[in-house]
Amino acid sequence: MKIVIEDYYGNDLCSFVINPRKENNGIDCVAQFVDCSYADMEQDEYSEPYIRIQLENEDLTLFN
Repeated sequence: MKIVIEDYYGNDLCSFVINPRKENNGIDCVAQFVDCSYADMEQDEYSEPYIRIQLENEDLTLFN
């Protein structure tokens, strides 16, 4: 599944692909980053892992 992140005005900020069919849970399931990248992997307060995606474009149109 492709995930596209957009700002308030509908402008695409970045995208990446998640493959939920893979057996292992983690960064191997996320690929094809466009205008964003993998930042790190953390655990939430319930010890569930999650990944952070970092935008590579600093010019966000939300504040323009």
